[in-house]
Amino acid sequence: MIHGLATVRDADLRANSARYLAESSARFPQLFASMPTPVMSRMAFYWARIWIEVIPVRVLWGEEDTWIPAATGERLTAGIRGAAFALVHGAGHLIQLDAPVALATELRSWLTRLHDAAAASTG
Repeated sequence: MIHGLATVRDADLRANSARYLAESSARFPQLFASMPTPVMSRMAFYWARIWIEVIPVRVLWGEEDTWIPAATGERLTAGIRGAAFALVHGAGHLIQLDAPVALATELRSWLTRLHDAAAASTG
């Protein structure tokens, strides 16, 4: 017991995760990819209202994502004012697992550009 909660064995966690991914992988991609543009635009609008005024947005998408096509990510990005879209090479849907080095490289490059732009604008 940890803080009153039963511990979960690694094997059980892996088995449950694998089952969940197998079940959801059959349904979620089609649902998300088939969302009509107005729904995607509305989602993007709300995200933009929350973040874009304060935080720059860069949408990263796995180039080899077979669950949700990159075109969906591009549509989402188009609905967020000022957002930028980039494909992460060698990555599928789970970018952080498929291509962690490419993801870290992309993030570092983008954050460096943001930092340099902010430093240049403040003199």
